[in-house]
This record gives sequence, C-alpha cells and structure tokens, in this order.
Amino acid sequence: MKKFTVLLFMCCYTLTYSQSNENKDAYVLFDTAIGRKNLNINVGVKYSEKFKTFNRNHHFLFADKFQKGDVKYNNQMYYNVSMKYDTYHDNLIVQINSESENFPIILNRELISFFNLYNKTFYNINSVGFYEIIYKSENTALVKKHFSIKNQLTNNSFIYPNFTHEEALLVLKNDKFQSIKKKKYFHQIFPNKKKAINLFFRMNSTMKKTDHAAFVLKLIKKLDNE
Repeated sequence: MKKFTVLLFMCCYTLTYSQSNENKDAYVLFDTAIGRKNLNINVGVKYSEKFKTFNRNHHFLFADKFQKGDVKYNNQMYYNVSMKYDTYHDNLIVQINSESENFPIILNRELISFFNLYNKTFYNINSVGFYEIIYKSENTALVKKHFSIKNQLTNNSFIYPNFTHEEALLVLKNDKFQSIKKKKYFHQIFPNKKKAINLFFRMNSTMKKTDHAAFVLKLIKKLDNE
C-alpha cells in the first residue's frame, strides 16, 4: 500500500516534538550554556518591516509582538524562542538576543519542520507553507491556513496598507490540498460517501451556520472512520 508520506511526516514530527519536549529543560540549559548567539537558529535574513500601517493594524498571527514558542529548525529543537508568525509572507521571524545585538531575522522556511506558538502547532507541509493541523488520520488531514490579505486604507489623504486576517479550512488527501467550501467538494473528496454527506448536511444545518469549523471537523471524522 502506498504510504501517505505527508501525514507520515506529520506523525513523525509529532512524535519527535513529544519526545524532545520531555527533555526541554535540558535543551534550554544547553542553549544557555553555549550562548544563544552561537546557535544555528541565529542564521537567517535580517528582518525589517516594509509596511507602515495605521491604528495598530498588522499582518502577524494574533499580535504584532514577539511571543515565546518552540521550533524545530534544521532538525534541531529550540525552546523558549522569541518569535512571531508573518501570515502575509508566510514567514517565521525570531528575535536574536546577545550581549551586543538585538534584531529580528527571517528563518529559512525550508529548514523549519514545525513550530509551536500560542499553543498551536504549525507544520511546514511539503516545504510550501505552514498549516495548523486540526485533525489527522492515516489517510486524511483537516488543516487550517492562517493568512493576511492586504488592502488600502485612506486616512487624512494618506494611503496606508490595511491587512485583514483570514482562515481557510482545507482537506489534505492523497498529498493534495482540496477546498471544502461547498458540499460538492466533499463529494469529490469522498466520492463513495455522497449519501452520508447529504444526510449529514441535512441533519446538521444549524451547526453549519453557527460553527462551520466544528461542522467540518465532525463531518471529516465521520467520513474518515466509517
């Protein structure tokens, strides 16, 4: 049977993260002993903000400030790293602190396996972008993509970039991301379960309107385990 490689990698990442987390104190102590400035994670492109926004508008996950998080970078776990996630460029930015320097850098995306921020874990799937895993099984995963859209805002004759924060739910199946905005997309992903899909939509119409994410998660679990 063909291995579902993407989900297998995610499972491996989860296992690695769990095992490494057990030795978190030891890793932190080691990083402190050799000095943060000597770690491989300190290598990257220096970051500078390109957008001058208005009224605290920003293009980062939840807040435009550095938060402590963990990241697996170049096959090495790093804990308690000051970071923020740029959802417009899909970059992870970390704050470098040493005795003589204090500046942010953009980590090489291809070297990031996953990172944990705001108690959410984001996996670098196929090295093309970061996705929050909502549900996963051997053959199917429900993922959430966080992203920002840039528009223009005019204030007192000045034009500012204005970012709106968006989320998209996608199904990852057979190594492909597939949209689930409409019922017909579920039919395409699960062609042998159209009756079950139609029935679920009829029986859970209220949930679909009030909590779409919960609706999708419940449906995916049902279809994946029948």
